[in-house]
Amino acid sequence: MDLSNLVALLDHRRSTFRHSRSLSGYLEYGIPALILLLGLALRAWDPAPIADMRLRTFDYYQHIKPRAYVPLPVRIVDLDDESISRHGQWPWPRILLARLLERLTEAGAAAVVFDILFSEPDRTSPLEIIKHLPEELIDGKLKDKAARLKSHDESFAAAIRKAGNVALGFVFTPHGPGMKPPLRTGYGFAGDDPRLFIPRFEGSVLNLRLLSAAAAGGGSLNLAPERDGVARRVPLLVTLVDKIYPTLSLDALRMVQGASTLLVKSSGASGEKAFGQKTGVIGVKVGRLQVPTDAAGRIWLYQTREQNVRFVPAWKILTGDFDRSKIEGSILFVGTSAAGLADLKTTPLHPALPGVSVHAQIAEQMLLGSYLTRPDWATGAELIFLFIVGAILVFIIPRLGAAWSALIGGTCAAFGVGLSWYAFSVDSVRLLIDPIYPVIIVGIVFICGSILSYLRSERDRRQLRGIFGMYVSRKLVDHLAANPHQVELGGEMRSLTVMFMDVRGFTALSENMTAGELTTFMNRFLTTMTAAVLDQDGTISHYTGDGLM
Repeated sequence: MDLSNLVALLDHRRSTFRHSRSLSGYLEYGIPALILLLGLALRAWDPAPIADMRLRTFDYYQHIKPRAYVPLPVRIVDLDDESISRHGQWPWPRILLARLLERLTEAGAAAVVFDILFSEPDRTSPLEIIKHLPEELIDGKLKDKAARLKSHDESFAAAIRKAGNVALGFVFTPHGPGMKPPLRTGYGFAGDDPRLFIPRFEGSVLNLRLLSAAAAGGGSLNLAPERDGVARRVPLLVTLVDKIYPTLSLDALRMVQGASTLLVKSSGASGEKAFGQKTGVIGVKVGRLQVPTDAAGRIWLYQTREQNVRFVPAWKILTGDFDRSKIEGSILFVGTSAAGLADLKTTPLHPALPGVSVHAQIAEQMLLGSYLTRPDWATGAELIFLFIVGAILVFIIPRLGAAWSALIGGTCAAFGVGLSWYAFSVDSVRLLIDPIYPVIIVGIVFICGSILSYLRSERDRRQLRGIFGMYVSRKLVDHLAANPHQVELGGEMRSLTVMFMDVRGFTALSENMTAGELTTFMNRFLTTMTAAVLDQDGTISHYTGDGLM
């Protein structure tokens, strides 16, 4: 093969090589970019698995840094296992609850809040007991005497009315009937009607009418857990048919402040930018307390680890063996931690927390002003971060390779995670920003881009070795494989040294050899000379008879 044919062949093969590299370059940029766009679209859609992953990230933050417990006048009067053991199975006679309430009132409780539903008459009242006796044991005198005795429900209602600071809880249900409990507070609205955004119910399970009428306050016991059953956000306001009711802890704070009205601020209120959109509730004002909420009027539960000092066993109140300083001036939530009564809730920090503790901790948060918030712009910020970091990786992986790209992408991801943790952990900020989903998508983009870059590099090396391996030294082939950008289509101008070698006196020498001897001689000669040329990084242009160039 002469030199002109060799150059033409190399140019053809290099042209094919460049075309292949151009096509693979489109794939190297296009596939990671497509993954990035799909990741952005999926986050904008925000299906349930992605939302659950984000919520679990916030749960983990609370595990690392829960709210620090600060002693406050908020206590739980606990119907614990010891109390049940001492005073009999639940439900207790309400005359016993009346005695418990009287003791708390005498000790100076600021408010007594029952996280207990009294929807059925007390079966231990005299008249109720008679209803369950055999007919042969009942005579007219016994029934008349029982009818003249005050029922236990009436005794409990009298104690509630006398205390003047009792709030009862009630439960709302998705379906009717929607009997409405007494509403003890008025409402003022700033902005859009909050009923457009807060949880709505059609049915209810209420306390006995005489107990509700005696109470000074009342609120919803609904905790509205998430899809996975974890109570993370507690609604401060709920709607029954067309009326708004506060949650139990919110109404307790209204009572102790002597407030008569709750002010609800929603989108469209003065000073709030909603750009004409009905975006939801912004916050609730109760007395002197301003409580920020999410768009549905919910507050994020920010927990402490369980504190024994928060609990006062009910049996100690009934026996008088308690520290009055824990009761005087305190908001007392009456509920149960007894495992058999099944009032246990799953929360970010506890797999089985008494429901009454959730209400007490919400009240503590509002008194302290310690809130977790996820601002409206959080989703937009996460999408922008994902787009910027992902686009950087899409651009740099084919140019800088996996190592530098990993360093740059890892630094950006670490910055995002660190910023998210900082926003959560600093007391003056307490924002919930999700770093995990952007990092996962960025990681997928990096892995895909790195694999494509590696496959392209390996293909380029194989093609280069195939093009030049027959004509140039192995060392030069390896150099070109490591630096494919140095392969210029059409060649380039260089100063070269060309050497021609042949056998001196070849004609006379060949005349004295047989064909077999001549073949053996030439193979030994050309093999030795070719090896010598290639050892010096030379290139064999072509062989001419007894010579080589």
